[in-house]
Amino acid sequence: MTKEDMVKAIIYADITCPELKTAAENYLKSVNTDKESNYAKALIAEAEEDLMTNEEVIKFFSSKNGKKILGNENAERLRIYHESLIENGVKYCDCSACTAAKRLIDNKEMFLKFRGKND
Repeated sequence: MTKEDMVKAIIYADITCPELKTAAENYLKSVNTDKESNYAKALIAEAEEDLMTNEEVIKFFSSKNGKKILGNENAERLRIYHESLIENGVKYCDCSACTAAKRLIDNKEMFLKFRGKND
């Protein structure tokens, strides 16, 4: 998977937060420019901030606000699902946005390498 594909996965994920989506769009616009490195760092920082553990997701789904947004039944169903992920050793949320953010973070060295004119 190319860097650009990883970033597009963040943009097109169904529940990516607006800040991460903007950071991803800014990065794509900066590819092969002198600003790519700065936007790559900003994208990685935003991905690291937004990636949620299953414990964080459970806390949200158990909260009054989570139940208000999702409805009691959906919040409970999702809480149980994320508890099962933890029981199976899965640390991070497996939604499309978190999965894409985790992939980017796991490959951040690719984003931090400077591509010179001769590369």
